[in-house]
Amino acid sequence: MVSGLPLPDGAELATGKGARALVRLSDGSAIFLRGDSQVALGRTGVELGKGEIWLDAPASERGGLTHKLARSRSRPPTRASR
Repeated sequence: MVSGLPLPDGAELATGKGARALVRLSDGSAIFLRGDSQVALGRTGVELGKGEIWLDAPASERGGLTHKLARSRSRPPTRASR
């Protein structure tokens, strides 16, 4: 990929094992992809296909964004022992 290359809506990006990428979008937001990750860029959000990303999205007048995760897992909070 070439630095500064405009990406169209629907563009799909992937990083290989051990690789990383930083993508800056025209609205000022940034997406950092860790190794072995895959995302699709949409007009209203980002869809994570696999892997791990960090998203830095400043406040916007255009309304909320939608971010879709392929498979996600969360742990319920644990209670501290008394």
